Amino acid sequence: MKYALALLVLFVYTSAFSQQWHPANKKLRSPKRTGGYYVTVGYSSWYDTLPCTYIIKHSAITQKGYKVVYVHNGHYTDNVRTFQVFYDEHRNRIRNVERFYFN
Repeated sequence: MKYALALLVLFVYTSAFSQQWHPANKKLRSPKRTGGYYVTVGYSSWYDTLPCTYIIKHSAITQKGYKVVYVHNGHYTDNVRTFQVFYDEHRNRIRNVERFYFN
């Protein structure tokens, strides 16, 4: 019983505090619709910068910065203006980002 409880606690802890890494060379997309009608009342589209942690290619050091995203229907997506656009903490453009996750 103790082992089952320990596994349950471990599973909840890792799922709650783990980050979802995104490859920088793959566009963020809206989730697929599962059917029915999609209500867009109250949603609008705009550009935003979100705090993120990123890793530059050929490095293992994580750094803090910002990812530019296009918010479309309430989801963070990429378009031509936001694809692979990252900034460091001082708002300088960063290139060669390998992967990132949102903070």
